[in-house]
Amino acid sequence: MFNRKTPPSPTGTNLNSLNRMAETKESSEKTPTTTNVTVFNHREKFVPGEDEKKNLIKKLVGIAVDKSEHSKLAFEWYVKNLHVKENRVALIHIHSIDDIEVSTDDKGKLVVSSKWKETAEENYLKCQELLNTYKDSCEKQDISFEIHLGSKQKHKIGAELVRIVEERGINWVVMGTRGLDTLRRTILGSVSDYLLHHSPVPVTIVPPP
Repeated sequence: MFNRKTPPSPTGTNLNSLNRMAETKESSEKTPTTTNVTVFNHREKFVPGEDEKKNLIKKLVGIAVDKSEHSKLAFEWYVKNLHVKENRVALIHIHSIDDIEVSTDDKGKLVVSSKWKETAEENYLKCQELLNTYKDSCEKQDISFEIHLGSKQKHKIGAELVRIVEERGINWVVMGTRGLDTLRRTILGSVSDYLLHHSPVPVTIVPPP
């Protein structure tokens, strides 16, 4: 947990843990269930009423962030429409990493390639820069916050997000998405779709305008 006044560097992963990403044990699958889902469409200029805001009072609200514009929009929408001073925001960023490149040394031991390590370190610094942007925004608006940073292969990002939500005891999740399928009216995006079917708490999806 991070103190708003003296936020330390993002935690949740480091380069040592990145070297252990070649996991062979898969978590047991759960039967997909859809929790309470709210989709707010900017085109309809919907603004939640007092009842919706009361449901969030004294909550730990998780906001999934990345470098995309729709992620920024979701954060700004939450701050403008749902945030109350009693709430605490958990900024969550799950960085997508490539499969670990390994080779063998002269003794036949497996070692992680130096190129992979270098790329991982560069990406980690970019993640810190991204989260610092949101950190600064929270500080300027006097929003209590904490930061969670994780790294997973692309197809495991959704599961990692759910894990953080469960372990941290987050009460509500807000995230952006690419938009709505005009034909099927289903939410696009593998991460948001996974979250909708596996999240143990209510989810608010904020599509682009």
